[in-house]
Amino acid sequence: MEQNKTSKYFKYAIGEIVLVVIGILIALQINNWSEKNKLRTTETKILNELKIALERDLLNIKINIRSYKMVNRALEIIKEQLQLNKPTNDSLSYAFNNTVRKSVSTIFTSYK
Repeated sequence: MEQNKTSKYFKYAIGEIVLVVIGILIALQINNWSEKNKLRTTETKILNELKIALERDLLNIKINIRSYKMVNRALEIIKEQLQLNKPTNDSLSYAFNNTVRKSVSTIFTSYK
């Protein structure tokens, strides 16, 4: 009779151990799933911030290219005026003004 009770107790103890192990494995799996979701959320946030930064950089690059083209055109006008020894006129003053103004505004736009 004593042998029968000990056998039942061992079966019960093994069953409890199996249930505890299964519970721990389920808890670990839920924790892993939760961590993956947190990482995915963080990754999405970082990628969105990176996209916004790249779009802003692209816009600044386009503005700088446009400004440099205008400065280049103004410099061509100045060079042409000087090579042909033409007298100073409004277009030359405008060209000088453009080179300085666009260069300065491009510098400040790049540091925003």
